[in-house]
Amino acid sequence: MRNLLLFTAVASLSFGVAHAKSFNGPYAGLTAGYNSGQIEGSLDLTPLALGTGSAEEDTDGFEGGLYAGYRHNFENNFVLGIEAGALLSNSDGSFTNVVFAGDELEIEKKNELYLSVKPGYSFKDNMLAYLIGGYQVAKFDSTYTVGANTASGDDTFDGFHLGFGGEYAANDRVSLRLEYKHQWYGDQSYTTAGVGTETYEGDENTFRVGVTYNF
Repeated sequence: MRNLLLFTAVASLSFGVAHAKSFNGPYAGLTAGYNSGQIEGSLDLTPLALGTGSAEEDTDGFEGGLYAGYRHNFENNFVLGIEAGALLSNSDGSFTNVVFAGDELEIEKKNELYLSVKPGYSFKDNMLAYLIGGYQVAKFDSTYTVGANTASGDDTFDGFHLGFGGEYAANDRVSLRLEYKHQWYGDQSYTTAGVGTETYEGDENTFRVGVTYNF
């Protein structure tokens, strides 16, 4: 009987240590996902006496990258974390008939950096549910084609995101995650003297999975 009680106590302590390690301290991981959104674009070419035009287009694509962060698991199972990440993306979309019949404006998201705060709650020894809020900055390439003429450039957008996620600890070192985020990007306008102004704004929904190593 004493051996059984000792075994039970050791097992309980082991599960407690694994639980604490899973969602406490520094961590890093790999992530991949899918995003879909919408970008609104407009061109004002009045300096060239060519008028104005606007359009909106759905965008979608895949992304993947790295993340790292730190979190603290309090005695009441409340978990507070902060995380930074870097992603590569091939999400894109195109506008047609923006100013002229048959013209095309293509937008492609190339990469993203983000910083998130993640408050959450751990339960059932190996599960964590959390909210996500933070800031992101992303680079987009744009290409405008009319007839045989093409002009291209790159634009940097920044904005905020909100979402939620869950994480399952397979053991005291490795955990699996699933997240959803909605991201807003602020308006960006670029003016070329004597030519005109281009303006963009957008938002996107992002679904990601990840594998985390807890140090």
